[in-house]
Amino acid sequence: MKAGYLFKKNVETLLKARGHTRHDLAFYCRRSDAWISKILGNSDRNLPMKYLDRIADFFGIATYQLFQPGISPLTERRKGPSQRPRPSSPAPSPIPSPERLSLVLRPSLPARGSLCQRLAMSHERRAQAAPRWT
Repeated sequence: MKAGYLFKKNVETLLKARGHTRHDLAFYCRRSDAWISKILGNSDRNLPMKYLDRIADFFGIATYQLFQPGISPLTERRKGPSQRPRPSSPAPSPIPSPERLSLVLRPSLPARGSLCQRLAMSHERRAQAAPRWT
């Protein structure tokens, strides 16, 4: 498969997947709609090298990724059920119950009657008694 053909298919796929138009890409490259249509169209016209970085920046990818097989379904090598995306990490552990979470997040206070505990209780009483600003 030729690099120019692969590039054109990948750009078209990225445009469609991200909801952009050829006009958006041409505007970002500071060129006309006709220019991008001639490059991405069926003609044998190739893209000048100086615009590759700009197009890659438009999509937020590295320049070499514009030429990688697998972005477009046409160039996908996997077939059938193995074509589904593979998980990148194991499933997250279940969220603990609120009671267990409060035990984990609540700092342990020293024994009853200690200075820290009395200060914390005093602060809570003041916060509850203070007028609320609305």
